[in-house]
Parts: sequence; C-alpha cells; structure tokens
Amino acid sequence: MGCHPAEKITPALKVLVRNSNMQTKIIKTDEALIGIAWAPYDHVTISKDLIKIGRISYDYDAFLGIERWNGNGVAFEFNEGALTILIDPWFRRLVYHTTDGKIISNEIKAILALDRSHTQKIDLVAVDLFIAFHGFYGSRTLFDSIKILPAGSATVISQIGAKNTQFDIQFDVAIVFEWKYKSTIPLWLDKDEERWAFEMASMICERMQEITDEGVEGLYLSGGIDSRLLMAAIPKKNMKNINLIHMGNDDATETKLAKETAKLTTAYFDYYNIGPKDVIDHCEWQIWSTEGSAHFGSAMMAPTILNNIHFINGLPGDLSMGGMWAEKLAKYPINKNSKYPVGEALAKSSMVSWIITKLLDTSWGSLDNRLGAIYGELQKEADRFDYLNDSLKYELYAMHNRVRRNGVTVIMQDHGRVEQPYLHDEILEMCLTIPLEVRKDRKFQMNVLGIIDQEHAAAPSTSMIHVKKTSGIGNKLEKILFAVIKQLPYFSGMGRKYIHKRKAKRKEDHYGPLNTWLRTDPDFKSFIITKLNSFKKRNLVNASYIDSLIKEHMNYEFNHIGVLSTLVDLEIMIDLFVDMNGFKLTNTYFKEGQTDQ
Repeated sequence: MGCHPAEKITPALKVLVRNSNMQTKIIKTDEALIGIAWAPYDHVTISKDLIKIGRISYDYDAFLGIERWNGNGVAFEFNEGALTILIDPWFRRLVYHTTDGKIISNEIKAILALDRSHTQKIDLVAVDLFIAFHGFYGSRTLFDSIKILPAGSATVISQIGAKNTQFDIQFDVAIVFEWKYKSTIPLWLDKDEERWAFEMASMICERMQEITDEGVEGLYLSGGIDSRLLMAAIPKKNMKNINLIHMGNDDATETKLAKETAKLTTAYFDYYNIGPKDVIDHCEWQIWSTEGSAHFGSAMMAPTILNNIHFINGLPGDLSMGGMWAEKLAKYPINKNSKYPVGEALAKSSMVSWIITKLLDTSWGSLDNRLGAIYGELQKEADRFDYLNDSLKYELYAMHNRVRRNGVTVIMQDHGRVEQPYLHDEILEMCLTIPLEVRKDRKFQMNVLGIIDQEHAAAPSTSMIHVKKTSGIGNKLEKILFAVIKQLPYFSGMGRKYIHKRKAKRKEDHYGPLNTWLRTDPDFKSFIITKLNSFKKRNLVNASYIDSLIKEHMNYEFNHIGVLSTLVDLEIMIDLFVDMNGFKLTNTYFKEGQTDQ
C-alpha cells in the first residue's frame, strides 16, 4: 500500500495554533502524529517538529507565494520533514506549491491531492489518529466507505464530480463515517448509530489519553456534517483547552448539522453524566459555509469572547433581507452625528440595524411604543413574504433556558431554514447556557442564547433572539428582536467584501465605499482602539482579550472589520439593554435608576 508502520513516524509533534482571539496555544503529543482535518481558509505549515495553523486572507497572490486559484480551497506549505498530515478530502481543491498536486519534498511520503480535473490513487503514511469527515459537497466529494477499526488499514474512495480518488491508509485509530446519499442529502443517525457514536467517542478519549502521560492540552478538529466527531473530541478527563471547530456548508445540510449536533452534544453529556464545566475550558464553535463568499469574514474574524468561552458567529445578515430593506434602512443611520459612516453602513446592511435603530430612537416614543411600531412594520413586510410570516409565527417565541451557572454569557449563533423551526429548540438546548441577567432582583432574565439569521435568498430564515418569557417586556421582545446582538452587519453587504479582495474588485460598485474607507481612513484605527478601551470599564469582556484585539488590529489591516464587528456587537449589547430599562449593566443584573457609564 505504500504505508509505513506507525512506530516509524517521527515523534514529538508540536502543534502551534493561533486562535481567532489571537492567543497562541501549543499542543504537545510525545509519541504520535495526529491527522488533522482542517478547514478552508486556513493554512498549514508542516516541518519536522512543528505544524502552524493560522488564518489567511483571500489575497493569495501575496500569501506565502502560493499560486492563486479560483474557488474555495486550502493552501498548504509542506516543508522538509517526515511528518504527514492527512487532510479530509472534502475541499474542492487542495493546493500545494503546484496546482497539479506534485510532491515537493521527497521526505513527504505521500500527499492527498484532490483536483477536480483528474483522478489518482494515493498512498499515505500511517498516522496514529486519523480523523476525517465525509464531504459537504454531495456529488462533488464524499466518502463512499471506510472501515472503522481500533487499528489496521482501509481504503477510502472520495468521489469528486464523476471521478473517484482512492487512497489507502494505515492507522491506530480511525474515525471516518460511512454515509449513503440520496442526491446530496445524507441520511441521519438512528438509535444504533447514536450508541455507536458514544462508543467511538469513548475510544478516542482513551486513545488521546494514551498518547501522552500528561494528557493532551487541546484537540482541534474541523470538518463536515458529522457532528459525532465533535462529541468524540470531548474527553472524559485529563484534557484542557478543547477547541470544537464545527464547519458547515450549504443551508440544506447545515440545518440538519445543527440539529444533529445539538442533540448529540446534550446526549453525550447525559450519557457520561458530565457537564461542560468538567470537560470544556475553552470552546470555539464555528458554523459557516465553505461556499465562502457569504460567510468567510464573520466566521473567521469576529469572535465573541466572554470569560474564555468562545462562540464564533458564522453568518451575515443581508443575504436574503438586505436588498428588500436597503432603501428603508438607509434612512435610519444609528448614529447620525458620527464622524464615521458606521450607522449608515449598518443600516444599509440588514434589517437588524433598522430594528436596533428604532429601539434606540426615542423619537418613536416610549419603549413600549417602539416595540409595537417595529413589530407593525415587520408584519407589513411579513405579509408580502411568506417565509418571514412563517418565521414570525413559528420562530419568534419565548425560549426556556437551561441555567448551568452564573456570571458569564455565552452567545451562540446558528442558522436554519424556515421549513425546519424545530432546529431552534435543540440547538439552544445544547448551548452552554449561562444567563445575562438584565433585571433587578433577577425576576426578569434576558438570556442571550442563540441567534438564528437568514441564509441564502433562496432559503432564508429570519434572524431572531430567544428571550425568556417572564414579563410583559419579554413577551414583546420575543416578537421583534431579530439578532440584535450577534448580527455582524459589517460582514454582510459591503464590509465582508473587504476581506474578499478577489471578489470585491469585480463587484466594487455593488459593495460601495466602505471598502475604500476601511483601508484608507487614517483615523480609523484610533477610532476603534478608543472604543475597545472603553469596554474594559464595563466588566463584560476580559481585559486581556481587548488588549489582544488592539494588538492584532494594529498589525493586520485585513482585521479592521473583524475588530469593528466585535466592537459593534459589544456596544449594541450594552447600549440596547441600557436604553431599554435604564438599568446598570453589570456581570449579574441591572439596577434600576442607574445607567451604564
């Protein structure tokens, strides 16, 4: 097969990971090479003792000298060394130093090179832990079959278009899931498969503990629909700094992805009688689309980080709604006196901005009046669009929250198609739910749990926020708050195309002046840094995180929007709640009669 015994693999692998919060963590494994299926838009550099995983922009011409290509993909630079990393072949294309997948270094025994233009059989070096997922692309890429064994070898057939790529692999532990497709939509777990998933999770946990006596400091995974691998990544003991990086793709599959993950995560905790605090020190949750253009910016660049738990927003807000609301929204900039066109950019991006604007606009009268007026306007639009009407009917309802512990708010965003409103309950049930209490004596809690926002125009869902229904204000808020906290409108519409340089050039007229402004305004950095520093005083976000944002912002031009989006998230979260009730926002609750300064 061309495979080599596992014991011949170079030991002492170190993995250096720069997370989205710009902190660096090192994963050490003393005896084994871990095959990592990584995600699009990342690059991996492999040497004898180091793997670097980092974020890249779309300016491939200037990135590592790697040849630029069209479409989604992953850029890999393989340095000399005996280590081999197996990348899950659900990417459209894997690019090395040449576009035909030629091996650069003789020390690299085999490379999995997938190109839609050819078919080839590839031999792979053995790995101690082989982690791979079946593809999101359905007819474009899928695993047809592979054996799941504690140790041994197997053949994987990956279909790309009408052609197959086949490779053999030898492994100590392999986790690859076999699916049968109908069209491009996979079948989902039955009861036996659920039990099997838990057994597989246990096996992986045990294996990870065997790799080193000290335990593994982190396991970084990404991949396709198969949420069970996330569960498998959660060990029962002796593991810190877990990053669960879950990738999605098209809306049809992602909706079930979220539902499946929600169900299995909750079930996993129940099955092993453990809770998140027992296993998760650091969690990064990403759901985005490998189609790329819509979701790259927000997923990569804008984490919400509260007390070291990360939930990264994945989706923009204007894909289905922006065009419909653009003319109306442009009339309502959030900050009319701002030197910068932030309010206007927000307003033109999505209807969420319009809602926020009206909530903060005292000229519309009392908060009660504002809520009613906004709902009335939305309902007028809903009458014109069946999908919005369905969303208002089925999705805008109060959510009963699981309060797991106090003091932290975890914000998680997901999205789903309107046809599947059941998604919301289950995806939120699995969330590490910790409340942000915004009412005195805790009688009213607004627990920011999850935000569902619209997908592609062809299959949109409505952005929303779930509010615990414990008071009159809660009853009204449930109807009209459409993702007021984690909407990231800068990535939807004009802003995100700043990162998509390869597309922005073609469609510059469409994306407007924000592109140029973010790159050229000399005061922009100081504007953001001033704002970020102000958040240190609000006790909502770790000061070290703010410092890391500022440092990163000073060093990387392309991160302007990411920092700004985080800034907007925090500012909206604070100011909206303050405006609603005139309470002081603290780590626990508002106190009547005080404002947040």
